[in-house]
Amino acid sequence: MNNHTEISAPLNMNIIKAICLAAILVMGLVYFYPGFYLINQIAATATPLLVLICAIVLNKKLVLDTWTTEVYIFLYFWICYGIIGLIWTSDTRITLYYIRNIIIYLFSFVLITQLLRNQKYHKPAFLILQFIFYSYCLIYLWEIFTLKHLSSSRLYEIQIPIPTGFYFNENNSAVFMMLLAPFLTVKTAITKSKAGKIVALLSFIFMIVISAFQYSRLALFFMLLMGIYYFIRAGLYLKIISIIIIALSIIIFVKAFPEEFKLTKIIFNQQVQSTLNESKSYYMTSSKIRNQLNIESMNLAIKSNLFGVGAGSYEIYLGNDRYHRTSWVLNPHNWWLELMANFGLIIILGMIFIYMRWLYRLFQLRNSVKNSDFAIYDACFISLLLFVPLSIVPSSIKSYYSLWVYFGLIHSVCICTPRSYSENKV
Repeated sequence: MNNHTEISAPLNMNIIKAICLAAILVMGLVYFYPGFYLINQIAATATPLLVLICAIVLNKKLVLDTWTTEVYIFLYFWICYGIIGLIWTSDTRITLYYIRNIIIYLFSFVLITQLLRNQKYHKPAFLILQFIFYSYCLIYLWEIFTLKHLSSSRLYEIQIPIPTGFYFNENNSAVFMMLLAPFLTVKTAITKSKAGKIVALLSFIFMIVISAFQYSRLALFFMLLMGIYYFIRAGLYLKIISIIIIALSIIIFVKAFPEEFKLTKIIFNQQVQSTLNESKSYYMTSSKIRNQLNIESMNLAIKSNLFGVGAGSYEIYLGNDRYHRTSWVLNPHNWWLELMANFGLIIILGMIFIYMRWLYRLFQLRNSVKNSDFAIYDACFISLLLFVPLSIVPSSIKSYYSLWVYFGLIHSVCICTPRSYSENKV
């Protein structure tokens, strides 16, 4: 499908390989654990060095296929466009910080796509994502039952059962959990483990409850849709087991945790009432604020002649004379419109093209294979499909470098020649 150019590397030292792998693992975990700001920034800054070591030592070769090179060029052009935008930006310091973020996007994407260019490394990558997911689940349980939060949370030292995990707020946490959720099916699809399927099912049920506790109606809605999708696709045995487990889980929850059950009922009722009454409310509700933010984002892009207001300048422009229309909310709450407002039409069209190409390729792959391989490609497809609605849940995700680690994994799955995952041994 693609033409490849291979650049040989002169070194091959086992000890440096081990150090490099350890550093990459630490960096990956820190990327998905943004609680310690300083450590996260050190790891992000070290990414270019890791890419260099990876290219020279770890993989021995830097493979540049046509499709991957096009994404590299897009990210490089994005950086250059951001630099050009310094001419008209409102705050040079903020713009330079945003440009630094894009540079980290580029090197993160390069690192992951080079590491995972061989399909046999995809299974360990999926397992790491599952490990991260279950780590989040444990933190959520701790937060709900102890009413405590990590120091990275906006709710730190506030006793309230709204889980934020390792993130600053519940919306950001919901996004990354939802993106990881479809990968729960990967391990069970490869091993065909019935016990693993039951664990994955319980995890989905748990995430539905968590979405309600996080007061994230969009996340809750799409989590329910995802659960229905996987239930429909499941075999008769798993459907029966699912119904039994759901019924038993509700009974145990009601009997063993009566106070938590009452709280859950209150939260669900609040979510339903809030949704039903939102259109009738005279106040600036969440949906009305988001709609107004979308209007302001489009307006900023048009007034900049579709060149964008400059990297990171969105909040500055909104805070000048527009924030009173958005109930004093300055963050865009829409990743796509944030890109267009900051960088204009060229960058947003480039990103849409890349995204649609990934989506179409995954759709092709999931329809061309069967059994466990279908489940793997389907998980990637569903996760990427969910990214569009999920990207409008948080206030902004521009500082989360882990997004481009995720995109790197998706791209790596897209470019590899399809082979049976069950036959690959690491």
